[in-house]
Amino acid sequence: GSDWGILVVMRVRPSATLTNRLSAFYGNTCVLCDKWKAELHHIDEESGRTVFENLVPLCPACNKLIEQQKISPLRGDISTTAISAKAFEHYNNGKFRQSYACSRIGSWLSETRERDKERAIKFLIAGMTALRQVGALDLVRDVASDLERLFETTPRMRPSFRADFLARIGCVLYDFGNPELAKPFVSAALEAYS
Repeated sequence: GSDWGILVVMRVRPSATLTNRLSAFYGNTCVLCDKWKAELHHIDEESGRTVFENLVPLCPACNKLIEQQKISPLRGDISTTAISAKAFEHYNNGKFRQSYACSRIGSWLSETRERDKERAIKFLIAGMTALRQVGALDLVRDVASDLERLFETTPRMRPSFRADFLARIGCVLYDFGNPELAKPFVSAALEAYS
């Protein structure tokens, strides 16, 4: 047997319980275009990582656009600029869960396809702000973990930018009633300011 060095990840379908939780949280429409009959899309495109934090509802057309963008650069209606506008629109219309979903998609695309970690951080902070409106502390913890990873792997970030965003994250976490989760961000912000 020859070893081709190919890793195959088996698609793991969400359980009925997980599908129902996602439907109850996001609804049944595509978070990008508001069409009905959305399918669950893996944000990080790892179809084996079928967990609540990695799934959002997208219609087949939007899902296909994101899938097609794996090879070519983002363009048209699926750009991170368009996703950011949709997140803002959802937020302003009180659709905080959908705003969060757009922010997660935008963050992942910014980080992995555009190689823009600062923009990925901005998306995640917007997502935390949306989650604040619905009190989803479990998802805030997941976002905080992603933010920590991004800050640790972005050493050349402007100090003032870094301090400002660390302080914002700390404030949101503190507002969620989780001062222990907020402490490392506030401490890092104070260190960055000095």
